[in-house]
Parts: sequence; C-alpha cells; structure tokens
Amino acid sequence: MDVCPSSSLALDASREMVACHPPVSISLFDTVLTPHQSLPDALWTPVAATIALVALASQALLLLADLGIVAAFVGLDAAGLLVALAVSRRHRRRSERLIVAAGRLERTQYDWQGTLIARDYLPLFGLRLEVVDDPDHGLLSLAACLRNQRLVLGRDLSPGERQELIDGLTTALARDGLYLPVHRQGPCLHGRSALTA
Repeated sequence: MDVCPSSSLALDASREMVACHPPVSISLFDTVLTPHQSLPDALWTPVAATIALVALASQALLLLADLGIVAAFVGLDAAGLLVALAVSRRHRRRSERLIVAAGRLERTQYDWQGTLIARDYLPLFGLRLEVVDDPDHGLLSLAACLRNQRLVLGRDLSPGERQELIDGLTTALARDGLYLPVHRQGPCLHGRSALTA
C-alpha cells in the first residue's frame, strides 16, 4: 500500500486518500495528514541528476587542474547531499489518519511504505483538545486529551495547518451537536517546555 501523495492537510476525501486508506462507514470527520514536501516527487529525479552532473563536471575540471584531493571531497559532498535528500524524501512519505466515528477519535499512523505503525483512539465523551499557543510562532503542538491519556495530533503540520485541523474537527463535530473544548496554554509551564509529547 502506498502512502497518499496528498497535501499537508487534506480535509476533503480525495481519490488518492480513498485508494490508500479505505473509508470508514458513517464517520463525522476523516482526514489524512502528511508532512509538507518542498520538493515534489516529479522533480526528484531531475534535481538528483543535476547535482550528480554538476559534481562530475566540477571533479573533471579539478582533476585537469591537478587538484585530485579537492575533486574527491566534491564527490563526497555530492554523494552526502544525494543520500540526505533520499532519506528526507522517504521520511516525508509517512502519513497520519484521523477519524471520528462510532463515538471515538482514532489516530492511525503509517510509515513511508504505508505499513501501519500505530493505531490509538480515545472516546469522544470528556475529550478535549490542548494546544500550546506561542504568540510569536503560533500553535506549537496539538493533542487530544482525556483524563491522563494524551494523543499528539498533526505532529508534522505547520502552526497554520494545526489551526485548520482544529477548525475542521470542531466544525464537523458541531454539525452533529457535539462540543469539543479547546484549551490553549503558553509555551512554558512551571519553568519547563510544554512540548513534551
């Protein structure tokens, strides 16, 4: 199963999402979250080829100038850059699915190959959202909490996307007559960071 090539926050079910993640019957909310990709898959091969060609051309010129050691380091730098890009690309293919159905919020996480990593859920009764809201940087974290249980949601989203997720989730539940309280707190509590997941 392939991870969906969807945008960072896909609030509407798309053909790709349905193909990758089978739909849940009678869900109030269903979304797939993916990390932001600054380099689309279509550009990966041209960018990698350009890096390799520039490195080879530079090495050829350096070897003609009798600078073999420098040419070797240029080759190592290019190889390291290509490996870093490949690892980052694989890392960015993971996804997280949030579903509200059957009286509970379910979070399912998939790795870059589409393999299930974790499936957690919390009942809706008594559930609340907790956000760490920094005045300078926006929403730094988002979690669904119930008594002593806590699910971190949208770990890969930007602050603006976390707010979109909150709005979409609360609006979907409100349509069904359910209220989901959102508790906001500052970035530091009692002298330590509130970002612990």
